[in-house]
Amino acid sequence: MEMPARRLCSAALALAAAAAFRVDAAGQAGAGRAAVTFTRDVAPIVLSRCAPCHRPGAAGPFSLLSYADVRSRARQIAAVTASRYMPPWLPEAGHGAFVGERRLSDAEIRTIGDWVDQGAPEGDAADLPPPREWPGDWQLGRPDLVVALPEPYVLRPGGPDVLRTFVIPLPVERGRFVRGIEVRPANPRVVHHATMRIDRTPASRRLDAADPAPGYEGLLSPDARYPDGHFLAWTPGQLRGLSDDGLAWRLEAGSDLVLQLHLQPSGRVETVQVSVGFHFTDTPPTRRAAIIRLSREDLQIPAGAAEHVVEDRYLLPVDVDLRELQPHAHLLARRFEAFARLPDGSVRWLLRIADWNFSWQDVYRYREPLRLPAGAELVMRVAYDNSSGNARNPFDPPRPVRWGQQTTDEMGDLFLQVLPASPGDLAALERDAGRKAAEADVAGFLRLLEGGPEDPLVHASLASAYLQLGRADRALAHLERALALDPRSAIAHHDVGTVLALAGRPRDAIARFEEAIRIDPDLVYARSSLGYLLHREGRIDEAMAHYRRVLAADPRHAAVHNNLAIALQSRGRLEEAVRHYELAARVTPPAPAHERNWGEALARLGRPAEAVAHLGRALEASPDWWPVMRGLAWILAADPDPGVRAPGEALRLAERAADLTGRRDAGVLDLLAAAHAAAGA
Repeated sequence: MEMPARRLCSAALALAAAAAFRVDAAGQAGAGRAAVTFTRDVAPIVLSRCAPCHRPGAAGPFSLLSYADVRSRARQIAAVTASRYMPPWLPEAGHGAFVGERRLSDAEIRTIGDWVDQGAPEGDAADLPPPREWPGDWQLGRPDLVVALPEPYVLRPGGPDVLRTFVIPLPVERGRFVRGIEVRPANPRVVHHATMRIDRTPASRRLDAADPAPGYEGLLSPDARYPDGHFLAWTPGQLRGLSDDGLAWRLEAGSDLVLQLHLQPSGRVETVQVSVGFHFTDTPPTRRAAIIRLSREDLQIPAGAAEHVVEDRYLLPVDVDLRELQPHAHLLARRFEAFARLPDGSVRWLLRIADWNFSWQDVYRYREPLRLPAGAELVMRVAYDNSSGNARNPFDPPRPVRWGQQTTDEMGDLFLQVLPASPGDLAALERDAGRKAAEADVAGFLRLLEGGPEDPLVHASLASAYLQLGRADRALAHLERALALDPRSAIAHHDVGTVLALAGRPRDAIARFEEAIRIDPDLVYARSSLGYLLHREGRIDEAMAHYRRVLAADPRHAAVHNNLAIALQSRGRLEEAVRHYELAARVTPPAPAHERNWGEALARLGRPAEAVAHLGRALEASPDWWPVMRGLAWILAADPDPGVRAPGEALRLAERAADLTGRRDAGVLDLLAAAHAAAGA
C-alpha cells in the first residue's frame, strides 16, 4: 500500500492482522452471502467515508473516486477497514458521541470484505450514487482572509522530526469575530500536525526574526495564547465546521498568528508552504469558553515497562457544559481514557481510545454538550508501553523516556473546552484552571532546564508560570537569569519590569522599562507599560509623551488610546479625550470603566444624551456600581432638556445607590434629595 513512511509500520500490522482472517479466494462468493457490487454497495461507502481525504488535492496519498481507483487497491482497502486502521477514528463507540465520526459500521466493513472476496465486481453503472460536488480549494468555502508563510520553509530530507514555529502578521485593521479557520498544508506528506495561537505582542515576531531561516525552533513565547477559550489545531483529515452557536472568538487588530508545525522528513528535500483561511462574522459571541488542561509534565517511563499508567485530575469548581476535547501523547502511549467522576459517585465516560496512534490525533466535538456539575472530578488516564514488544517504540533496546518536546520524548495532555453554565462563573473558572495548568508547566519547564539550563526562553516561560501561581519571587529570579543569559534583550528587561511593578516596586520597574526602550526604541509595549506606570506615579505629561509615541507606531492600540484619554481628561482636555475614546472603540468594544470615563467627559462637555448612553452601558455591565449610578442619576434628575431628564429613573437609581452605600455617602444623600425633588416625591 502506498502510504507515507511514518505510517508503514502501523499499516503493515493492520494488513497482517486482516490477512489472518480475510478469505483469499478472488472470484468466489462465500457460501450464503449475497452478491455485492461496487456501484450499488461499495461506492456509497467509499465516497462518503474515504474520498473526502482520498481525492486530488486532499490529505490522502492517492485518490479513491473511481471504480478503477478502488479496484486497484481492493485487498488493501478490505484489510485496513477490517482492522479499523482506516478510516482513521480512534475513539471507541459508547464512550462519547462526536461530530464527524468516521467509524465504519460492522455491516459496512462486511460489505467491503464480501465485495473483495467475490472478485470486486463493478456492477451496473446505473446503480452509482449521484455525482458528488467536492469543495474547491477551501472546504469551508472561500475565507474572508487568507494568510500564508511569507516564504516557503525547506525541510531537510532526513533526521529527527522538526518542530518549527512560524509567525504571520494578520492584516486586520479592526477587531473581528472569527467563526472558524481552515488550514491548507500544501504538502501533507510532511506536515504531521499544526497548532496555532494568537500573539498580540511583538514577542513571537522577534523570536522569528532572530532566526535567519523562516520560523524558529524552541518554545512558544508565553505571550502566544489560545484565543477566548478556543484551541486551534489541524491534523490530516480534520475539518472543524464554522461556529454557529454564539461562540465566535475575537481577533484583535495588530495580532500575529503563531503557527507551530510538526514536520516529518520524507527522505528527500521538501518545501513547506502552509496557508490558513479565516472566516469572520459581524455577530459578537453570546458566550465565552474556557480551556481546562489535564497534564503530566513529570513523566518518567522506565525502560521495559509494558504498562506504565499515569493519571491527572481536576475538580470542577462550577457547573460547565463540556463541548470539545483534544487528547495528546506521543509514540509510547497505548490507551488514552478520560472520564468524569460525578458527585454522586457515578462515572461518566468522556473518551476512550484503546489503541492510541500518534499519526491520527484529532479534536473531538460532542454532538451535544455534556453538562457536568460543580464537584465533578475530571480524570485523564494514559497507559504507556515502553517495552520491546511495542512496534512504535522509537528505541531498540528501550530506554527510559521522560516528558519533552521531541517526538521521541513523551507527553500526556488532555485539553477540554467548556462553557460555564453561568457566564458569571467564567473568571473564577479561568483563574482556577489557569492555576492548574501553571502547576503542570512549572514541572515541565524545570525538566527542560535540566537539559538546557542556558536557554533564556525556558527561564522566561517558567517565570510566566510562576507568576500565574503568585510566586513573584521565583518569577523574578528566573527572569533575572534570562536577562543574564541575554543582557541585550529588551523583552527580558520589560518582563523584569512587569514583575517589579506587580511587586510594588514602581521606581525599579520604571528603570527596567526605560532600559528596554533604550535598547529597542520601537518596542511599543515596553513604552506602553512605561507610560502606564508613569501615569500611576502622577507623571502625567511624561506618560502622555510615551502614549503618543506608541500610537504613532501603532494607531490601533486601543488600550493606549484609552489610557491617553484618561490622562487628557485629568488635564481637562475633554474634546481630545473623547476623540481618543472614540478611536479606541473603533478597534475594540470599550470596557465598563472606559464607558464610565467617556460618559463623564461627555457630561462635562454638555452632551448629556451621549453621556447617558455610555453611563447606561457601564451600569448594564456592572449593575451595582454605585458611583456610575450617582453620575447617571444626576443627569436624569437635573438636566434641563426634557428629552434627557427622567426623574422617576433618577429616583430609582438614587435609592439603589443609597442602599449600596448604607446611606452614609454625603454625595449620594444629596443626589437622593435632588431626585426626590425632581420626581415631586
